[in-house]
Amino acid sequence: MLRYIIKRVLFGLLTLLVVITITFFLMHAVPGGPFDQDTLEARGAGWKRVMQERFGLDKSLSEQYLIYLGNLLKGELGLSTTYYPRTVSQIITLGLPTSAKLGAVAIIISIVFGIVWGVISGLKQGKWQDNTMRVLTAIGITIPGFVLATLLIYLFAVRLRWLPTMGLRSWRHYVMPAVALSFGPIAYLARLTRSSLLDVIRQDYIKTAKAKGLPRSSVIYKHALKNSMLPIVTYVAPLIAGMLTGSFIIERIFAIPGLGREMVLAIGNRDYMMIMGLTVFYSAIIVFTFIITDVLYAVLDPRIKLGK
Repeated sequence: MLRYIIKRVLFGLLTLLVVITITFFLMHAVPGGPFDQDTLEARGAGWKRVMQERFGLDKSLSEQYLIYLGNLLKGELGLSTTYYPRTVSQIITLGLPTSAKLGAVAIIISIVFGIVWGVISGLKQGKWQDNTMRVLTAIGITIPGFVLATLLIYLFAVRLRWLPTMGLRSWRHYVMPAVALSFGPIAYLARLTRSSLLDVIRQDYIKTAKAKGLPRSSVIYKHALKNSMLPIVTYVAPLIAGMLTGSFIIERIFAIPGLGREMVLAIGNRDYMMIMGLTVFYSAIIVFTFIITDVLYAVLDPRIKLGK
């Protein structure tokens, strides 16, 4: 087990290096820079040159890349050109709790409702419960989150005036962004659970368990549901990473001061260090969740053997 985990960690580090490299060079290939949006006349002719020297942008691209990797090994994500002199690490520390709280609420809603709806739909195959769930899941998958967010704002904030639209100051502020974030994942999880559960129910060992006279609840929840969790775990891993680090569009729509909003602002301002820092942070969480997922496979299904 330990050897397998070490191999997965090394593979994850290699994945991070590839992501960092691709992001770094693609980001610098885009026309414009962090200091091209201000008028040089207002700040002086030498202002842009001074700022580029201060942030190391006057060096060659290969030098900047090696310097960034060196700083990253020391745990330094650099200075933000937008929030100078604050560091990228400070901004992530400030924005992460907000994104994580909203993401945690959305994750719980997604997993609970998604799996419950999927189980009901699978056990009631062909009945009105199944047909209703399939219609709802189709709607949830096809409607983008930002469209749902707009509809929720119009209905519950503009027309009914029940819910606030900005920030996360009370439980009422969580309702619309959490629903907008979780509705799509709920639909996808429900379809995934239904499909996986129906596939497991048709297996011979489930038929054998029924023939032995085991209670239906025991057959469904102890045997069928447990063995249908593998594809669900595969989907939930990146879902958790994405929600905990913030939804770019949803946080922007509801003016939530989380990491998603910071990424949008960083892209608009060509804040190279902020873009790189958030990309590294997000990728690291995804790699970590996939390592945990691989280990959970063996726990959920003993038939799966970990690599030597």
